Amino acid sequence: TWTFRPNAFPRVSGDLVAFNTVWEGSDAVMVWDANTNTTSLLPTGATGMYGPDLSVQEDRVVYSRFTTTGMQVFAARRSDAVPVHPARLSEQDVPRVMYDDWIELSKNALDSIPSLGGSPKKYSGGTRLFNFHSWRPWYQQPEWSFSLYGENVLNTFSSEIFYQYNQNEGYHRVGFNGTYAGWYPWVTGNLSYTMDRTVTLPAQPGVGARTLRWDEWNTGLGLRLPLNLTGGRHYRSLTLHTSFNDLRVRYRQSSSTPKPEDRTVNYLESGLTWSMQSQQARQHIFPRFAHVVRLQNRVAVGSTAANQTLVSGALYLPGLLNTQNLVFTGSFQARDTLRQYFFPNQFALARGYTGLDYPRMLRVSANYHFTIAYPDAGFAQLVYLLRLRANVFFDASWVRSLRMQQPTPLRSAGMELFFDTKWWNQVPVTFGVRYARLLDADAMPKPPSPNFWEFIIPIDLIPD
Repeated sequence: TWTFRPNAFPRVSGDLVAFNTVWEGSDAVMVWDANTNTTSLLPTGATGMYGPDLSVQEDRVVYSRFTTTGMQVFAARRSDAVPVHPARLSEQDVPRVMYDDWIELSKNALDSIPSLGGSPKKYSGGTRLFNFHSWRPWYQQPEWSFSLYGENVLNTFSSEIFYQYNQNEGYHRVGFNGTYAGWYPWVTGNLSYTMDRTVTLPAQPGVGARTLRWDEWNTGLGLRLPLNLTGGRHYRSLTLHTSFNDLRVRYRQSSSTPKPEDRTVNYLESGLTWSMQSQQARQHIFPRFAHVVRLQNRVAVGSTAANQTLVSGALYLPGLLNTQNLVFTGSFQARDTLRQYFFPNQFALARGYTGLDYPRMLRVSANYHFTIAYPDAGFAQLVYLLRLRANVFFDASWVRSLRMQQPTPLRSAGMELFFDTKWWNQVPVTFGVRYARLLDADAMPKPPSPNFWEFIIPIDLIPD
């Protein structure tokens, strides 16, 4: 029977239908039996009964309700339900109020509101401009970082304070990134100080090998154009960015190498990021289909000649089972050989190899991700372990000098073990451990151990 009483969140099991309703001023759960055409009311808890987790079975009904420790799931026996007479189902918990009566009541209420005085004024966009709210450790080979994130009250300005360590060159960097989104395209700015960049130059005819060390102070200003091209069953995004940077280089004194003159390098950094992915179910490690492509180009302007181009991409495909994924990744980096300035080396070699910067570097990887178990276990009301999963991988990378016709292979294979957790019932965190067997360790200038172990700090599953 039609009624003003809301009936919501129906759950069907065979001939039984459980649903949420309102009964005598409380949120309740009823069960309708199609065989007998009868409706029964479950005993209502003190804080109500709710339906997002509602399910009905032959002997019990599962529901949610509020407790002093948050929303909890409970089960009630169907035998405890009380039949409700059909005539009562059409009764109203509150008398119906006609529309005209509501209008009259609203007029009286508005007339009785006192004036607060004052005059309207524009809200300042700079209110709580640096409103830091989150922190995150991050690792994206070959760089480790730790960042503090913030946004102002109007959500038009985002800020980041970060620390970064580069495994390839061993430098440390601290800095600030800011984005103003009150205009379109967005306006970006950055400040950073890099300590102890180290580059070893190989020997050339008439010039022996030498190592350069220097510090950098960089300031930049740019534009970012984010485009949301989502449609149909796929999420699509394209982001374009460009910035102009002023870089001050301060070389460090070395006992074995003459100290070069300090210099200023101006350069343009441009790039794009394209991503597309299908909708993802809760138990999927990655989407069934997705791909990501990134392009970054840096070129010096003015009296200095230097350039660097980095291209990377990833393709996500379904595995043998619905919850498994086959992931292919690849990257390529090219730079000049004039040696007037070296842009930071952000190229990721095969897992386990670091510290090389060649004019041409290439890498391809194959990964197979699969689930091991769903522990669904909590510890000390602090961390909740949702899933245990693994990845078997094979990486192949090659480095080549422009004087060399034959590239040097650097390959590795191994396994990663990941723990998908949720901390304080709020923050999803993934961490793990990696073992890699270096198949070409002897090809490195200083051969490392062929057995490489690494702890994987919290990471995101799909890059933006």
